[in-house]
Amino acid sequence: MTLGCQISDSFIAMLKKVYTEGSLMPDALKQMKKALFGPHGFQSGERYHFDSKDLIETANSMDREDNSPNKYGFIGMNVLSPGGLFDTGMGNSWSSAIVKELRDKHNKPDACAACGVGEAETGKNLLLCSRCKDRKYCSPACQKKHWKIHKKLCEPV
Repeated sequence: MTLGCQISDSFIAMLKKVYTEGSLMPDALKQMKKALFGPHGFQSGERYHFDSKDLIETANSMDREDNSPNKYGFIGMNVLSPGGLFDTGMGNSWSSAIVKELRDKHNKPDACAACGVGEAETGKNLLLCSRCKDRKYCSPACQKKHWKIHKKLCEPV
């Protein structure tokens, strides 16, 4: 986005659904939301600046009253990486149920979304989601079981 790359409309639509599923820090989530949904958000092919401070700007904007230099003359900053010093339980794109659903939909389009069984194994046609006509199920029970995940991605035809 920062470089002005071309991103397809379908990829932007997918980003709007899954950008919260990774391990982005709170400020990064706000920046992504602004880029994807804001009035002056990202436009494909145009440079987009996230307006984030770099490390030097962050250090220079710190409140000096509470920060006294250490014995070497430096003022420390607590800048943690995503996940911090320990597992925060935030998850990542590999553990996200939404991202897994998108992968399964792409890699196994002709299998039951809930149990993975194919038409050849059941000997009958799989049922289609009546709303989006895009996900297949071997039974109403499988569709009901899978609805919690699928409803986040289901768009009416």
